[in-house]
Amino acid sequence: MTDQEMESQYDYIIFDTAPTGHTLRMLQLPSAWSNFISENTHGASCLGQLSGLESQKEIYAQAVRILADGYKTTLVLVSRPEDTPLKEAARASQELAELGVSNQLLVINGVISSYDDSISAGLYGKQQKALQDMPGQLQGLTAYTIPLRAYNITGIDNVRALLTKDNYALSDEILSVQHLPQLKDVINDLDVSNRKVIFTMGKGGVGKTTIAAAIAMGISARGKRVHLTTTDPAAHLKFVIRETDGITMSHIDEDAELKKYQEEVLSKARETMSEEDLAYIEEDLRSPCTQEIAVFRAFAQIVEKAE
Repeated sequence: MTDQEMESQYDYIIFDTAPTGHTLRMLQLPSAWSNFISENTHGASCLGQLSGLESQKEIYAQAVRILADGYKTTLVLVSRPEDTPLKEAARASQELAELGVSNQLLVINGVISSYDDSISAGLYGKQQKALQDMPGQLQGLTAYTIPLRAYNITGIDNVRALLTKDNYALSDEILSVQHLPQLKDVINDLDVSNRKVIFTMGKGGVGKTTIAAAIAMGISARGKRVHLTTTDPAAHLKFVIRETDGITMSHIDEDAELKKYQEEVLSKARETMSEEDLAYIEEDLRSPCTQEIAVFRAFAQIVEKAE
């Protein structure tokens, strides 16, 4: 995007970005680097020499300028017609606008357009309510909807059919299912095996937070104490579960963990180091990579509680 020779080879450049929180942190890097460089007086840090850092900072800054240029770039916010994804999209829209990236449009994926039984009627009603209660930040954006299809969007035929027809065939076959394991079976296995640290992992929007909350409630109902935490910048836990007698909750706040880590390191350093050596430590602690260290430490401390 910042290489003119490379850019001239293409008519369009499309970025399939990381989840919202990670992408926002990347877009905030130019500002973080500018603050770090302006305060750095010794020239070395975990990011290398300042001469190289300056050139990389300018490349990032140029990329953000291009992203903010409505004549060159469109940023597509993709959401599902559900409360939590729409709230996250609204948060992303607001934070992007604060970074100067206001050239946004909204695509709502997986919209149910009709129903013919109690299950599809329930899902339809849930989606319609979420769309009616859409956050104000999104209501001013140009929005498009993509219908929910009865098939996976794989293969050129299904891709072509996506926006035109629901390409499926009815069958009279009766499926005989003896037993499908349920989430309660997973919870029982986790409890019986006494696995004390449980991770829910997967791509954005697949239901990690919902599953984590359900597991926490299921194990707590057996009289066990559960601590439920999230490293997700969007902190969706508060939307799906509340603390009870058997469940405590936390969110790893990156800014708070960074400040805490910086204060602890400097406090120990002051006990043995000279002012000159202390200045080097302070520079390294202002580096953007220090935040990753602080967050990992907070994560490790929570895991340690399971021992």
